[in-house]
Amino acid sequence: MLNDALKGAIQGAYRQFLNKKELKPRHGQKQMIAVLARTLGNIQIGEKDLRVGTNPYVAVVEAGTGTGKTVAYLLSVIPIAKSYDKRIVISTATVALQEQIVLKDLPDVQKNSGLDFSFALAKGRRRYMCPANLQLALSPSQNQQNTFLFEDELDQQTDQALIPLLDELAQAFESKEWSGDLDDWPDDLSDEVRVKVTTDQHHCSGRKCPMYSQCPFFEARQSLEKCDVIVANHDLVLSDLSLGGGYVLPAPESTLYVFDEGHHLPDKAINHFSSQVGLNESRLWHKQLDRVLGRVPQTLASTSIAELCRIIPIIHSELSEYLQQHFNLLDHSEGLPRENLTDSEHDKAVARIRFELGEVHQTLREHAEQVKLLYSRLLTQFNKLYDLVDDELEDKDHTEKAELEQLQAWLSMVTTEVERRQLLWVRYCASPAENYLPVARWIDVTDYNHQIDYQINTSPIQASEDLKVFLWQRCFGAVVTSATLTALGSFDRFKANAGLFDNAVTEQVMSPFNWQSAQLVVPNLRSLPSQEQQHSDDIALRLPDLTKNDKGSLILFSSRRQLQNVMSIVPSTYREKCLIQGEMSKQELIKRHKQRVDLGLPSVLVGLASLAEGVDLPGDYCTHVVIARIPFAVPDDPVGKTLAEWLESKKINPFFHISVADASVKLVQACGRLLRTEQDSGRITLMDRRIVTQRYGQALINSLPPYTLVVE
Repeated sequence: MLNDALKGAIQGAYRQFLNKKELKPRHGQKQMIAVLARTLGNIQIGEKDLRVGTNPYVAVVEAGTGTGKTVAYLLSVIPIAKSYDKRIVISTATVALQEQIVLKDLPDVQKNSGLDFSFALAKGRRRYMCPANLQLALSPSQNQQNTFLFEDELDQQTDQALIPLLDELAQAFESKEWSGDLDDWPDDLSDEVRVKVTTDQHHCSGRKCPMYSQCPFFEARQSLEKCDVIVANHDLVLSDLSLGGGYVLPAPESTLYVFDEGHHLPDKAINHFSSQVGLNESRLWHKQLDRVLGRVPQTLASTSIAELCRIIPIIHSELSEYLQQHFNLLDHSEGLPRENLTDSEHDKAVARIRFELGEVHQTLREHAEQVKLLYSRLLTQFNKLYDLVDDELEDKDHTEKAELEQLQAWLSMVTTEVERRQLLWVRYCASPAENYLPVARWIDVTDYNHQIDYQINTSPIQASEDLKVFLWQRCFGAVVTSATLTALGSFDRFKANAGLFDNAVTEQVMSPFNWQSAQLVVPNLRSLPSQEQQHSDDIALRLPDLTKNDKGSLILFSSRRQLQNVMSIVPSTYREKCLIQGEMSKQELIKRHKQRVDLGLPSVLVGLASLAEGVDLPGDYCTHVVIARIPFAVPDDPVGKTLAEWLESKKINPFFHISVADASVKLVQACGRLLRTEQDSGRITLMDRRIVTQRYGQALINSLPPYTLVVE
């Protein structure tokens, strides 16, 4: 309850923070603190200190640049969590913000607010060395007596060139000179090394691993149990929730979440709850399982275990037959429309079969039902086998116990993977429900070394129901914040995409910046973006004069093709001033840009969408932002196409509902690169006259801050 004591704690922390830092209170910061205090400070609790009621307490705050939102949510949420004896998980979308919060913001608040709390950074398994995999990579031959399950891996010898580095990792870990955190290793580790020495949730056997007591990931996880504030990322939070919650992070019922960069959460959730599996890849996987089961030593096999090791390959054989039949159905079907894929972004996919509105053809769906049932049978048998091995472990001597533990660890990984594959087939063959959003379903035809496979894919078109069930209905309370949560001035699209309840509190906190100090200029171009080559020619012709007086400028394109086209046309003298995304890392690009400006040299940053968000270039580092075109996204992916079809079936125009709304958010983000402090000023040039000629243009202008509009 937001009583006087809690109010006093929040106000006192804010007052002390300002005094120690010699700062003046910011109106937007005070507004945000008040909203969070009212929303989260009035949570009703019942038995076992759980939240009462089915409606969650969620505050959605769009806080403009310069608001000081991080300090605002820390100074309000920490005292509230303390009063309820709950813990805080702060989740971000980018590593850069994670590092800022852990290395700068939290220590700053801890030092200057008078609040007493502890904090730590939470990371996924791929950021830690797996001792078991490192040991296997270094000395497979020495471990053969204890690796009867892994003869296939023994055939895949580690590249000898990697051995010295792997040995150095092992020695540093054993001597405790290195914690096993890959981010703390002094040199960059290649992807090849990381694959060798890490694992993921599907292949980690947890407490059943013989090297569990030495595991850096689980050691780090144990340290989290003592922390008041945990800084994570959206992917880790979603992964933990899908496992039931409380697996790596605190249980949702005992957690106050803060989702910073919260506008990324719906898309992250869509990716997280999608699934895919290849037909031939599955058949090969089941054959490998049979080989492993055939190698289980007879000394371990009770009658029941031996019987299951006999039954499971029979189910595998049936599954392989059905998977081959499904392959043949796809291979010989004349009625399935195929789209050829030539874009390298699709990796190994050469063609795609997409089901309109996600409705799988009846013949395929009926056949898939049988595959689903076989996976259910298989899962039941693996669970039985796991339980039998668990029973055997209680009675075996030390030698057999080690082998049984290894078998149990393997079964744990396999069972998790069977569950994943079963879920894919459940989603693939489910009949469409009239009252629910459709599921996007498609099949990628892949070519790996001239071996064709069909990869089945399913994905929600919105993650609203998953977020509602896994997160909002369970969490003690939550804050979602970002500088861009509204689309066309409304929170409605974000709330729908994120599955938020109607009673979620929404608040816009305005930036303290003087927006009139920036001009939004729309030049009188002779071409429109639809006239692709002419538009590129116009941009290339104007750029040298547009930016000639700027110390630092930023040019943003919506497509790599237009970026490359324009850069190939501009004069070579201008090209020399440009630092172009793709020619070096983003961090190096920004570093060199700042160095040039600091030396008094003109510098032009040229990039794509990732430079339009989360890039901080205050003062002379950016006095001019040039935007090539309104950042409309064409829904050409299967999820976007299915969503557009569903909207059309409901008589809703997908262009206005999706494209214009999303473009307004991206345009706000791109324009937001200009003013980063209250002293900044400059110019934004939008090389797209549709913003003043099309009827949706005014809605886009209204969604922007009140810049000084200049239409040439």
